[in-house]
Amino acid sequence: MTRRQFLKKSKKALKDTSHLLVMVIEITGKEDKGKLSPGEVDEKWEIIRQEIESIFAEYEKIKPPSNCISFHRRILNILISFQEMVSYKKDYVLREDLNKEKIEKKRHKTSKQMEILWSDFKTLNEEVNTLFSKK
Repeated sequence: MTRRQFLKKSKKALKDTSHLLVMVIEITGKEDKGKLSPGEVDEKWEIIRQEIESIFAEYEKIKPPSNCISFHRRILNILISFQEMVSYKKDYVLREDLNKEKIEKKRHKTSKQMEILWSDFKTLNEEVNTLFSKK
């Protein structure tokens, strides 16, 4: 695989992931405002989790050129972190043994994780766009 082919596939994976990140922001906002029932939220988290798995599986198969291996790993790590965050949110959304205070702490924790993930994601996306535009 050439460097350009690798960057093209990386850009696609990041674009697909950005769509999911926007969905997470929307779901979280609606969840916080009480516009979604716990069952609806759980269903949406499951859809996102499955899509992340699909993106990860496709991207993991890529055999990057030797000078892009670390970049490939960074994107895989972002996808893993994203999936872990979604799984974490999905796990607590239907738990009835948690009181409102614990739920708020967990929401705050995942919000912080989301901020870090978003920052890392934007950095990687910018790097791919920069590298892709170079000839």
